Amino acid sequence: MSLKSKKLSSSTRKIYEEHAASLSRQAKASLKQTKLSFLELANWFATQDFCWKQSTIVGYRNALLMKAREHISGAKLAEFEQAISSGPHPHKLKLKTISGRTTKRKNITRYEWMRFQKIASESGHEWDHFIVSFLKFGLLVACRPIEMGSMHLQGDALYIQTAKSNSVRGLNSEIPIDIMAEILNRQVTVPEGLKFRKFDLQRLDTKDRATIKFVCDVIADWVKEKRGWSKFYDALRARCRVLSARARIAPAISPSSVRHLAISAMKSASGIKAAAAAAGHASTKATINSYKSASTKSLQISKANLARPDTKAIDLVRVHKNTLHPRMRETQLAHDKKLVVNGKEAPQINVPVEEKPIFDSKENMRRLLEALSKPPRTTLPATDNQTAIFENEQSQAEIETEPERPIYRRP
Repeated sequence: MSLKSKKLSSSTRKIYEEHAASLSRQAKASLKQTKLSFLELANWFATQDFCWKQSTIVGYRNALLMKAREHISGAKLAEFEQAISSGPHPHKLKLKTISGRTTKRKNITRYEWMRFQKIASESGHEWDHFIVSFLKFGLLVACRPIEMGSMHLQGDALYIQTAKSNSVRGLNSEIPIDIMAEILNRQVTVPEGLKFRKFDLQRLDTKDRATIKFVCDVIADWVKEKRGWSKFYDALRARCRVLSARARIAPAISPSSVRHLAISAMKSASGIKAAAAAAGHASTKATINSYKSASTKSLQISKANLARPDTKAIDLVRVHKNTLHPRMRETQLAHDKKLVVNGKEAPQINVPVEEKPIFDSKENMRRLLEALSKPPRTTLPATDNQTAIFENEQSQAEIETEPERPIYRRP
């Protein structure tokens, strides 16, 4: 198993630091030891079968690899990588952890959304009214919650700073310098990187555009009242859990739920590249692997396909070959193999495509050979709409003497 090192953003590195510390504490408690070597930690991790789902295991493994590569090298690192790649096996529970706790919600039906809004409106609190508007914003624009603290609305154009961006991650659109300065001066969050993307809101109706404007105007005040983004976001998620419980919705609706739903709606209506551009992904790989298609009922409440990202940004999205249908990968491979001279794209290189046999299986090939080995049969039109089939030797001899007459073989 090849374990390649990846360039990590500071936010991802911080998450991995927390994962590695948590796993180290669990291993020490399980083995009843106060100190563990990296190899002992890897062996313990590989034996924790059916404790986490596959995506969680990948994240934990990457966290431990990051820490190991910072402290060991050579043969010890190779031994550690071999041990940590041997396990564990994931569980296959849906919407639940191994302990029975519910996982994050990724679908919201229309009736659940109506109940949630009703409970929030009945309370009469301004905080609940803002939470509903915050979630509506996420259903309209497929952005991360932290990016909503660093955005600017100008007319029908919404500019958002892309989070989790570095030299290889994140999508960047060209925006005016004065807009960029306005975002950086008024931001209440600090997304990593200086990449931005633009959304066109002209296709949204007046009510939806008013919701986006309301959130842009008041979010800074709410973050200030809650004393920082971290406390603001914790309070927001906690209140969402309370409102979901009162509306009898489980798992609870969260800001990540609406982002997942918006990206799924964009994928269904506008394609993978448009969804990746809206999400701020530089490649379609993350859009496919991390955001599966939502249910049909869930797509009824999201209009994210109407708030389209910039067309130039969509063109910048790289199409990962593993996200394509197998029949399209050869075409994409030929498209990628182009010469670039002095920054200009040269004519496309003709890439020879290996011809594939029509019959891929041995069974189909056997049937083809049997059909060809049998004597040919010819069908002639009959007056009574019946097919006259000549199979005797005399009829076959007559047919052989007339080469002009077409011969129809059994398919």
